[in-house]
Amino acid sequence: MKQLTADAIKAAAVKAGSLTKLGYELGFPSKINGGAIKQIKALVPDIMDRLGKPLPAVKAPEAKEVKTIKMTRVPKVTGDSPYRGAYGILFGQAKEFAPREEIIQRAAKASGKDEKLVLISYNVLRNPNHRSNGGRSKEEAAADGKVRLVAISQ
Repeated sequence: MKQLTADAIKAAAVKAGSLTKLGYELGFPSKINGGAIKQIKALVPDIMDRLGKPLPAVKAPEAKEVKTIKMTRVPKVTGDSPYRGAYGILFGQAKEFAPREEIIQRAAKASGKDEKLVLISYNVLRNPNHRSNGGRSKEEAAADGKVRLVAISQ
């Protein structure tokens, strides 16, 4: 590696077109490091002008067109339902006494969900101690085996 002097740097800058090539001209085995660049700039402050190429300006990326997403709110189910969304649909289907399987089938058809998922939701709504229920509803059973969901007043 050559000695870093102002004359050696100026002579190497004539042949080199970039800092990396300047480093090779000065005898650096690989890319020039930050400490050496500081030394070079201290000895020859106008080195970038001598290399003939100013540092390229960083272009800001073009602004992309922003897609707007239409957000739809799930409306509260009308009536005395303490739920909205799928739970609200299920609660609305289970207001009248009916066999549990019939309630599940009607709610699955109304919500477009699979019966297994509706059954899981039903088990949440029938248990006031379930954390997703939050004590908002419970199941009432009739003597003939039919069930319904009722809201718990708080």
